[in-house]
Amino acid sequence: MRNDLEMEVRPGRFGPSVLLVSVYLIIVGFWLVLTKRISAPPLGKLLKSYFRRRYRGRLQAYLPEQGKCFISPVPSELISDAEGTSSLTLLEDGVPLPHGHAAHDDIRTKGAGRYSHWGPQVFFSASDNSNPMTNRKVYEIVEL
Repeated sequence: MRNDLEMEVRPGRFGPSVLLVSVYLIIVGFWLVLTKRISAPPLGKLLKSYFRRRYRGRLQAYLPEQGKCFISPVPSELISDAEGTSSLTLLEDGVPLPHGHAAHDDIRTKGAGRYSHWGPQVFFSASDNSNPMTNRKVYEIVEL
């Protein structure tokens, strides 16, 4: 005896309902971005990041921010955590610092090599919580 509730599953085939749901979700996503209910990185900046060379540069100016945190300017064309997900790694004397994308309060209070790329600057602390302005270490950012 056959149960009418059983469905035949054919691998590799999607019904029209899956296609309709996918189109609906794409439309809703675009609507949410256009009405600014969710944020998206600037499209031009995102596209340019795929076609330019990966950035590598030395941090030049360090300013004390608060606690163990220092800030340094970086090029504004780099996508930061404020706009999406930053792809920067901060190096201290050529060694990657261990805690990227850290909360700014953790950088200020805990330090220990935490950093965050936010907007046109990097918030960071030295791995040994020393002052980057006097510790004679070289800090570089590398875009992965």
